[in-house]
Amino acid sequence: MPVVTTSAKESAQDIVGLSSMHARAVLVARIDPQPSELKLIQASMPNQALKPVEVEAEGTRIGSLPQRTVHERLTALRVKYWEHGAMAHPIPGFQPTSASTLTGRLRS
Repeated sequence: MPVVTTSAKESAQDIVGLSSMHARAVLVARIDPQPSELKLIQASMPNQALKPVEVEAEGTRIGSLPQRTVHERLTALRVKYWEHGAMAHPIPGFQPTSASTLTGRLRS
């Protein structure tokens, strides 16, 4: 699966639209500056079988997409480059409980 790396300030239209170049789902990765977490979202290709949705507002930033997917888990979206909508969902990050716990598990 192709990975698109971005900053929170990039246009959602442009970043999600990049998946069209790959003709398959993409993983959008960005670092959330507060609290410095990696945010991952899988965005599908547009599909005519999905319920029609409005085009994302021109000013929508990719940084707002993880917040929407956290609350809705599966979010319908459409960018200006697509005739049909697509789906996006969050990929949970690995959160170790502590460094010592992680180190202890890796030792033989």
